[in-house]
Amino acid sequence: MKKQKILNIVMVVLIAIIVVSGVLAVGALKGWFTKSEDAIATIDQVSGIVNVERGGVGYRAEEGAALLPKDILETLPKASATFDGTTMDEQSEVQFGEDGIVTLNRGTIFTRLDALNLMDGKVTATDAVYVADMRDGSGSILVLAGTVIYEKDGETYTAKAGEQISILENDISVTKLDATALNEFAITQAKNAKETLCFTADDLDKVLADREAERQAALETSETIHIGDEANADSTEADADSTGKDKDKNSSAAEAEEEDDDDKGGSGGSSSGETSGPVNTCTIQIRCDTILNNLENLEPSKAGYVPGNGVILTPCTVEFEEGETVFDVLCRVCNYFGIQIEYSWTPIYNSYYIEGINNLYEFDCGNQSGWMYKVNGWFPNYGCSSYTLKNGDNIVWCYTCNGLGADVGASMG
Repeated sequence: MKKQKILNIVMVVLIAIIVVSGVLAVGALKGWFTKSEDAIATIDQVSGIVNVERGGVGYRAEEGAALLPKDILETLPKASATFDGTTMDEQSEVQFGEDGIVTLNRGTIFTRLDALNLMDGKVTATDAVYVADMRDGSGSILVLAGTVIYEKDGETYTAKAGEQISILENDISVTKLDATALNEFAITQAKNAKETLCFTADDLDKVLADREAERQAALETSETIHIGDEANADSTEADADSTGKDKDKNSSAAEAEEEDDDDKGGSGGSSSGETSGPVNTCTIQIRCDTILNNLENLEPSKAGYVPGNGVILTPCTVEFEEGETVFDVLCRVCNYFGIQIEYSWTPIYNSYYIEGINNLYEFDCGNQSGWMYKVNGWFPNYGCSSYTLKNGDNIVWCYTCNGLGADVGASMG
């Protein structure tokens, strides 16, 4: 009896040691015992699913948690995080260096950082508020206040408030910044900023109002189409490959969203094809009406491919699945309507490039002509297969003839 009692005590002590060790391990991982002088930054706000990777182990980020050297902070779809005056947009990732300098690995941040690593270059900022964006093969710095210097390969580029630095591998330029170059995330952050920026709240409100008016006009004139499985089955092999790439990139995000839905008592998509929740839809149209004003520059053999009103595809509303991209939907509607499309994979940008639609190609109407896309009135500075769609997005594919997009509303500086 006495031996049994001793064994029970020993077991209790061992269990207590295991529990305490587990708590200490988790606490060490999450920085519960981190000294303030060891922390590089502190997570101020978290919205949605945000992860921290430390020492090869990932866990959910918490407000008030300390960030240490080598930590990676990642926001998943529909999520954001704020640390020390910097706000991360969804699907963004930053890494904290041992030297205290943050590296933007991908995505978009609205920041006041004095130093930042971006695309193998270094940003040095003075009294600045700026938007930094990094996608596959391209990046940009939109300066809203103060001065930003970008240094790469021994060359320096300086931008002041109202200017932007565009980075395409080794092609770097400084141009004028227009409010239309800001996406909705950047506009929201700018409107909440306490500093005096180069754009007023009225400037930003006008951009949002114009974009909403364009979206509403597309919805009012659009026709809802239901592209069945038979149309999807006829999609090209490259389309399938692209969808696979995009889904692979977002698989962890999708799994996390499903987990989050389960926690909230929600339900995810059904593999049987039945819809268990709201259906995601977007509108899409394809236009080449700028060619009508530049017919003298059009290749004579291409005249027959330009519709009289310049509209190749009138606005239509299309359903899409979580994780699909602008490229996926474009390929699907072109296949459905029998519109010719040609594209190529560009490894340097890790994205598909649209070479031609309806037999109209780059340079067919001048040496600055080609296809561009905008979503909700904003022209992304990265490939269409890197843009993950959101419910209600309004996609417009437009053919530019002059100004490298200036004639279709793109802010090219």
